[in-house]
Amino acid sequence: MRVISTKLISANECDTLLKISKAINIANQNTIKSQEKTIQLQNTQQLTTEHLVDACETDKISLKDDLDHANTKIKWIKAGWALTAVILTVTTVLALVK
Repeated sequence: MRVISTKLISANECDTLLKISKAINIANQNTIKSQEKTIQLQNTQQLTTEHLVDACETDKISLKDDLDHANTKIKWIKAGWALTAVILTVTTVLALVK
């Protein structure tokens, strides 16, 4: 009888420990799923951020090219005005000399 009661107590303890282990396992699995979702969201955010960085770099290059083109255009306009001023000055001087 004593052996049977000892085995019964031991079996109850094992059963309780098994239930606790199952509960802990379920909690750990839920934690893992939650962390996997968090990682997935962070990966999505990283891809979005990388896409935005690429878009900004493209815009930056485009704006730099536009600025270079505008500066070149301004230089040609200044050269044109200077040449026009020189031609008008020479024409005026020649008209006054004759």
